[in-house]
Amino acid sequence: MYRKIFSKLVISTIAILLVLTHLTTITLAFNNLSPSRDEGVNFTGNLEPQKESTLPIQHSFLHDNLNAWFDISAEYNNYIVADEDSVQLIVGVDYSIPWAYNSIAEEFIRNRGKIVNTVSIEGKVIAVVVNLPLEKVSTFKRYMSNNPLVRYVEPNIKRQALFEPNDPYWLIQWGPKKIGVNWAWNVTLGSSNIVVAVVDSGIDYTHPDLAENYISGGYDWVNNDTDPKDDFGHGTHCAGIIAAVINNGVGIAGLANVKIMAEKVLDNSGWGRDDWVANGIIHATDSGAKIISMSLGGPGYSKLLHEAVKYAYDNGVLLVAAAGNDNINLKSYPAAYEEVIAVAATDQNDEKAYFSNWGNWIELAAPGVDIYSTMPTYNVTLNDYGYSMNYSHMSGTSMACPHVAGVAALVWSMHPEAINNWIRVRLRCTAKDLGDPDFDEYYGYGRIDAKRAVEQELLDHDLLIFDINRPQHVKLGEPTTFNATLLNFGANDESNIEVRLLVNDTQIDSKVISFLQRYKLTTVNLIWTPFETRVYNVTYYIVPVPNETAIENNKITELIHVISPPSETKWMLLEEDADEGRGCNLKSIYGQLSSTIIYFKVEYYRKWATIEEIDTGILIDADQNPATGLPDRTYPYQDTSIGADYLIVVGWEATEMLRWDPNLGFWDFFNPIPLAYLDAPENSNWFIVGIFSADIETGGIVDCAVADTMSDWDWMPNHGHFTWRVVQHITISVNPSSGSPETRVKISGSEATVNGTVSIYWDDMFMGNVTANEVGNFEYELTVPINASVGVHNITAVDTTTGKTASAPFKVILITLNPAIGFVGAKVVLNGFGFTPKTEARITFNDMFIGYALVSDSGNFTFTFNVPISTKGTQLIKAYDIGGYASTAFTVIDVTQLDVQVDAGAIRFGGELAEFYIQTVLKGQAVNATRISAKLYGPKGEIAHYQYPTNITAVATGFYKIVYTIPVFADTGTYSLVVNADYNNDTVQAAGTSFKSFTISSTLTALNAQIEKIENGTATIITSLGLLRLNLTALNATLDRIFVKIVAINGTTAKVETILGFVNGTVTEIRGNMATIIVPGLGQIQTDVSGLIRTQEAWTMLQSLIIVFSLVAATGAISSLAMLLKLRKPKG
Repeated sequence: MYRKIFSKLVISTIAILLVLTHLTTITLAFNNLSPSRDEGVNFTGNLEPQKESTLPIQHSFLHDNLNAWFDISAEYNNYIVADEDSVQLIVGVDYSIPWAYNSIAEEFIRNRGKIVNTVSIEGKVIAVVVNLPLEKVSTFKRYMSNNPLVRYVEPNIKRQALFEPNDPYWLIQWGPKKIGVNWAWNVTLGSSNIVVAVVDSGIDYTHPDLAENYISGGYDWVNNDTDPKDDFGHGTHCAGIIAAVINNGVGIAGLANVKIMAEKVLDNSGWGRDDWVANGIIHATDSGAKIISMSLGGPGYSKLLHEAVKYAYDNGVLLVAAAGNDNINLKSYPAAYEEVIAVAATDQNDEKAYFSNWGNWIELAAPGVDIYSTMPTYNVTLNDYGYSMNYSHMSGTSMACPHVAGVAALVWSMHPEAINNWIRVRLRCTAKDLGDPDFDEYYGYGRIDAKRAVEQELLDHDLLIFDINRPQHVKLGEPTTFNATLLNFGANDESNIEVRLLVNDTQIDSKVISFLQRYKLTTVNLIWTPFETRVYNVTYYIVPVPNETAIENNKITELIHVISPPSETKWMLLEEDADEGRGCNLKSIYGQLSSTIIYFKVEYYRKWATIEEIDTGILIDADQNPATGLPDRTYPYQDTSIGADYLIVVGWEATEMLRWDPNLGFWDFFNPIPLAYLDAPENSNWFIVGIFSADIETGGIVDCAVADTMSDWDWMPNHGHFTWRVVQHITISVNPSSGSPETRVKISGSEATVNGTVSIYWDDMFMGNVTANEVGNFEYELTVPINASVGVHNITAVDTTTGKTASAPFKVILITLNPAIGFVGAKVVLNGFGFTPKTEARITFNDMFIGYALVSDSGNFTFTFNVPISTKGTQLIKAYDIGGYASTAFTVIDVTQLDVQVDAGAIRFGGELAEFYIQTVLKGQAVNATRISAKLYGPKGEIAHYQYPTNITAVATGFYKIVYTIPVFADTGTYSLVVNADYNNDTVQAAGTSFKSFTISSTLTALNAQIEKIENGTATIITSLGLLRLNLTALNATLDRIFVKIVAINGTTAKVETILGFVNGTVTEIRGNMATIIVPGLGQIQTDVSGLIRTQEAWTMLQSLIIVFSLVAATGAISSLAMLLKLRKPKG
């Protein structure tokens, strides 16, 4: 959990204290409070009750020093009647003067005061209560101090009944009094529905001050039985602080009359094991405990213990644990787990207890010095160390822990519907701030305050960020998830809650929560991809809901350093170590340098589950002087011959770097140096750690050694150290620093090895080598890879001689066009990606400015423009970002007319095989069209559709033919052929349309038609208009008769004369007087040739010639050849 979550919630109540010459003291008299010697109480001082004093009515209390009279202090918020804007004052009236009241009342009105009450005796007003604006108080007081009609002016003080328990040792219980629990008891003494489990050494459940609040059901994990009786004494002492019975006339008063149960996990010497503690936590959770108090701990992360803690936390249990008593910034577990409230100890003066541990993992503080509480009524181990039976004093964070648990029990008694984290926040935001303002490492959010925790009213609407969670290090160019957990801390349910993620005050992402019940919390995920390596202000912000006034905790801001992860290909082996077979065992260490970060990669022979299973230190001697820094042989088996000036710690102890303090003679734990980078995956055998090179003072060369305490102090190397040059880097700059793929980038570098080789990388991809000149300078031109993704990439130069490196970021941005080709005036949409959010991208067309595009929060934009007047060809469009621009090409095309010519003839006939011709010409030159389509229309509409090259044939360049069989029965009339054609290339876009009309006639009569030939079912007919080709196969007709004259038979050839001319046929058979003759195009003729044979003279005879044509459906009109054919329309 991110401990530094929010500043304390401060209710803006102005408290005004009147310093009187005589103070009213309200005391209680206690009798017979001195404990007997065998009860183990030793104290000095006069316990006689104080006498009660009174305040006489007099003028002498009015002082001229206003600062002494009014003190704005949150300490007395609950004592004075006041709010944010006004204060109630009581003005004593000189009632001996009848008109005094009226005169004073006029002064109230002049000062914008309002009379809210009066006090009278025997009908005379002796005092007036007036509500004054805060800014008028000083002036009003000064004036009234000189008014003879005024006897006194004082604040209107709140009073309430004070509960004081009758427990005889209450007088010496400074801790509960310090936190104001006696005020809290006026509201609640606690609820029996709240169960607090004391996970400790057990409880003396027979103790007369504990028995009433004790419940069975706990367990003794030490002895594995159901009797968790205390045999050490520590657990009983902690239990009494929480829940010794209040006001029972016996012993002490606990903080709350709630139920307690015991989970015995410490033995009679005060020691326990992780498995005992884990079992105790789990069992207490399963047994219904709401709060678990653990006044125990120690260094070293335990996964088992953490699993038990998580189980309890996830099941709604509030866990509280002691921070430890070593006066050191050293995490103690279980207190240091995120799910646990870590409690530090304070003394009677609200100062940090001298023994209390500290660190940014401390959450709250509580009294922990000389705390008087219950002890077992029988002899236990602690009695042998001077602690008494029945009751005794103890000191430690062990005593502070149950103070927090007890107050939590009181709060939960008041708010039984609340969840554990709501109680946790309530304790934080009502704590008294000690030490540095707001959160600090000694007191956390402050010292626990029972009075405020119980009494402070809930606001109607109050949302806060309870927790934030993100990767420890944010990497360049990688989407990073930021988890923000919201808590509804107010008195009402809320809906439509917007949560925003802002980077440098620019909104990056947002989510809306539809509903959040009071007392509950929820988590939203917000995503940001950083594109530059630098420090950012990242803010998590809850937009205030209607009527929410306390908005201090609606926002958390943190500084995040975005870094570039180390390259996997540039590691340099620094040292190796053999496997000694102990723990994970060190294997090797590698190094890598960037322009600002020194990286180490440590490998082990065996894996760990989590980083808490290792404890590795990298010792760095920055000045190569063994006489300075950590002396050799300080740690076990240390034989390094160096004096370490810095220590990088990775593991359960810490993840930070420490500097050697020569004055302390040890590491400066008070000022740890944050790591620049840490990557330590779970279930791994390596980690990568980075430190900022600016954080170490060195001449450039360091001596190093590595140790892992969890591997029985395994050192690498076992003896001695390794040396590495870490600071003297080469330098590079890139120009431009952003651009699109294929951008040419100039890399300029210096301080490389003279005449040495420098390798250039794009991310991890090798791009080429360059040789440095005689002074170590070099230049290289890199082309951004065509497939480079949008985002930030690293350009790295590596000096191959020294291993020195330098890197510079390059941001790939991209623009696209839709369309990417068009004519002057055409509308174009330009889209940009990866640009700097919330900026304006400058757009140019062939370096001519055409506008600005507003870049969105995600780095994208859309820009629409019309192509300006320009020449045809390729034009360059640019969109400028910080450090460069993205570019892409747009082709301007010439839009012109394509000349389309069509020849379809003048007159056509049914059954004709028609040919139509098309020609495409551009500016006087025949060109092959990109597209041609044609449609044939007749008297009744569209007849046919043609598309090149499907049914339009290319004859020559720009010359095309359409073949169409006109149906025999086609409707007569006018027909039109309409042709559309396009011609496009990189620079020209041309289109044209043309049409041609012709007539279809039903007859060839009067056209002097004569068949020239019949071939393959097509008759060629000579007419006055020209040749006519007739597709006989499309006629679906029968030739009934033909008049022929067999002129001669010569062998197998017969010469046949018809009306239309002579044709030759082939005699296939002569049987008797009958000859069978095949005539091409006409078919088979059977005729009597006896006369020809007998007379051998030409003669004419009529024969029947049966010709059956192929039945091909005709879809158009058919011409009638009356002189030759008698056509029959197909039946059906």
